[in-house]
Parts: sequence; C-alpha cells; structure tokens
Amino acid sequence: DAAESLGVKTSNCKLIALIISAFFTSIMGTFYAQYILFIDPFTVFSLPNSIELALFTIIGGLGTVVGPLYGAFLLTPLDVFLRAWLGGVSAGLNFIVYGLVLMVAVKYFPKGLSGWINKWYTPLLQKMPGGGRPFQEEGPSFPSIAPSLVQASEVNKKSPFFSVQRLYKRFGGLVAVRDVSFDIKQGEILGLIGPNGAGKTTIFNLITGFITPDSGEVQFKGETITGLKPPHQVCLKHIGRTFQLVKPFKDMTVLENVMVGAFTRVKEASEARKRALEIIHFLGLSKHSNSLASSLTIADRKRLELARALATKPELLLLDEVVAGLNPKETEEIIGIIRKIRDQGVTIFMIAHVMKAVMTLSDRIVVLHHGEKIAEGRPIEVARDRRVIEAYLGEEYLA
Repeated sequence: DAAESLGVKTSNCKLIALIISAFFTSIMGTFYAQYILFIDPFTVFSLPNSIELALFTIIGGLGTVVGPLYGAFLLTPLDVFLRAWLGGVSAGLNFIVYGLVLMVAVKYFPKGLSGWINKWYTPLLQKMPGGGRPFQEEGPSFPSIAPSLVQASEVNKKSPFFSVQRLYKRFGGLVAVRDVSFDIKQGEILGLIGPNGAGKTTIFNLITGFITPDSGEVQFKGETITGLKPPHQVCLKHIGRTFQLVKPFKDMTVLENVMVGAFTRVKEASEARKRALEIIHFLGLSKHSNSLASSLTIADRKRLELARALATKPELLLLDEVVAGLNPKETEEIIGIIRKIRDQGVTIFMIAHVMKAVMTLSDRIVVLHHGEKIAEGRPIEVARDRRVIEAYLGEEYLA
C-alpha cells in the first residue's frame, strides 16, 4: 500500500523482479546441466535441494539482493565439508547440522548475514568523510511542493477543488460509508472527525483507489477519479496521502524512503536525491538521513511518512492521524509543519482524534458517525452541534 500511494506501479516491479530471478536461475541451470551432464527432475528439484536453496535465502537475509549470495558462500563449502566428513559414516546427518545452523540464524541473526554485516558496516560508512553527514544547506529551507499552485493568498477558494458526492460503500452487511458528500476548496484545510469505526479511513481509501465505492462520485479539479485503480494512478494525479499506521520501508534509509516518492516526478537519481534531502531538511530529519527507517522513533516515523508524501508533489494531501501517538511538544511541531505546507498552496484533508490539532488547523470540519455525515462547518460551529457532542465530543468537551 505504501509503495502504491507513492506512485509506484508495484505490479510492474514484481514482474521485473520475477523476470530477473528467472533469468539468472535459467542461466545457472544451464551451467549446472553442463556440469553434471545428466538432468533428472526428481533429483534436481528434490526436497533436500529445495530446502538447501531456502536456507541460502533465510541465513543470508530475506528481502535482500546479496543475502542469498552470503548464504551460498557459507553453506556450499559447509555442505562439501559435511558430505566428506559425515557421508561415509552416516548419510543425512548434514541436514541436522543445517537445522542447527538455521536455528542459530533465526535466534541470533533474524535479519540474516546481510543484516549482521550492515549493522557493522553502516556505522563505519558514516564515520568516513562525507559518508554519514546529514544534509546541511543554507538558504530556503523548502522548495515549492506543488509548483502548479500559486501563493496561498492568490488561491481560488470559491469553486470546489475536490468534491465527493453521495459516496456509498458496503462490506457485507455493514454499511461503512452512506451517501457522504462534501467539497474541499483549493488552499484550505478540511478536518474529518468522528468516533472509531465511523468510516474516516474508509473515505480516504475510497478516494485514493485502495477501495472501489459501490456508488457515488469523486472529482478532483473537475475530473472524475472515482474508483481509479491501481492506487498509484491517483498519486500521479497529484493526490498524496499518509497512513494511520505508519508504513516505512524499514530496511531502507530515511533518504532512500523519501527518494521513492521523489521518483514519481523525476527520473534522474541526482534530482530525486536533491529533492528528498530538501524535504528531509524541512521536516527536521537531517540528522537521520542515513539512518534506517526501522531505527526511528514514532514521532520521526510520522515525519518520514509525511516527507514521502510531500516528495510526490501533491496538490491535495490526505493526512490520516498524523499527530496520533505524539506528545504535546511533538504535536505542536507537526501543527506548525502542516501550516507551512498549506502556506505553500497545498490543499489538506486530515483525519485527527487530537481535537487541539483539528480545531486549530481546520478551516472547516466534517463529522462522520456510523458512516454518515452528521455535521459540517467551521470548528466553532461543529463543536457546539448537539449531534456531534452526543456522538463524539461528549459534554465534558464544552466544560
């Protein structure tokens, strides 16, 4: 989902990965056939051989390019040694040794040899001249996120920039969204609130193509994008989003994560890197630019999620619980960042349970309850609406 939301056509990536894997496998199979001079499918594709290949990947490191190579370099000599040492005494004991090696690897090296090597290699790389210095640059802190938009003071706020009309979605016997309609004017911040299960994230998923609505229409800049699939097509329309549960690419650095989003708009790696570094600098992640995403705190992961979305140059940015789980200081910092983004001309549609954030930032608020819109208006109007108080805010909010 995260890759699709950044404009990555994942089906193509998977197909290319499969083709590359098949290419090298077929080449190696040809060499192997020439070596043994005889091909027996029951021998070549036997269970022991399949287990051995799986061990190469698991011990070397799942999800990595070099991991299987590390595994092969370790296990192939070990296999030859064990066959020579144990083969004449008790055939098959080598698989017991394999099992022990696998248990040790899973217990003490869960990311495989590649993860262990990277653990020691990355700090050394960062100590090298220029290897790990965070991005520092004088001058403007942030480039234009959406260059097609003018300054906020000149934005047209009279006509609907984004429109949802009678959106409806049912999951079996549950109606998640029922005839929801609202507009977003260009350059404004629209808040979306409601109790858990009200359908807020479902609305986001319907807009961004992760779910197809049963009926209704979604329009962006006068163009119907209802049910536009796959989701990367929505990103290409300059609609970005974050997720309620942050989804960083954990085995990639902060810089690499943001570059994934930047590649949606630029083709050259140097340009993607430049834009990614500028956004990282703007969001206060410079000191973490070469750190793995898995090492970040929840607050920094939220910033990273926001940075990736901004790298796609959105004109409409959907923020799903971007301040959830943050302390008051971190919340204030994110509120300030969102204001700066809006001042660049980016229209923002945000979900939030932190009332201070949504009431402070929003120009207007839409309230959902059981999939239905029960209120819409300025924050002060919504806060005093009896239906909103009963369904969500509670009487203590007015105290």
